[in-house]
Amino acid sequence: MQLKKYLKNIGITDISSKTTFFHPNIPPKKLLNAVSVYGQNISPDEVIVLVDDTFWGSAKEGALVTNDFLSMHVSGYPARRWDIDSLEDISLSNQHVVVNNEVTARFEKAELKPLEYLISVLNDYLVARTAVQQIENTEKLMSFAELTEICETYTQPDCYTEEELRAA
Repeated sequence: MQLKKYLKNIGITDISSKTTFFHPNIPPKKLLNAVSVYGQNISPDEVIVLVDDTFWGSAKEGALVTNDFLSMHVSGYPARRWDIDSLEDISLSNQHVVVNNEVTARFEKAELKPLEYLISVLNDYLVARTAVQQIENTEKLMSFAELTEICETYTQPDCYTEEELRAA
């Protein structure tokens, strides 16, 4: 399941916040600022979530989330971009975003509660995605016919026919 559908299904896109915005309720000016500063090669139409970490609300620092990428640019940290498929885990600790066990940014101006919830939901998505991939990648060990053949070939019956007993 794509991230956009996952977020919509759990209802997080209905949350209203001054600094965390969900498609289709992302202010156009903020979106264009964020994409132009740290969303290179991301179309504004692809953005699912925008987190604004600026004092005046320009969104020139913060995070963008699409179905394919997580992109962040926060003061004091280099701009970063990850393929969603490369993410193993994401968490928030003392306003620090930790991606794949590496501190990648410190959000100072974004509202903490919506940011905490968003990061938690993103991590839940990663866990669920990994579980689904493991299930899909699990191959059947063998077919029922193969199992039956092995059982018939290599197991001894618990009981014998009269003929088998007389022959013994």
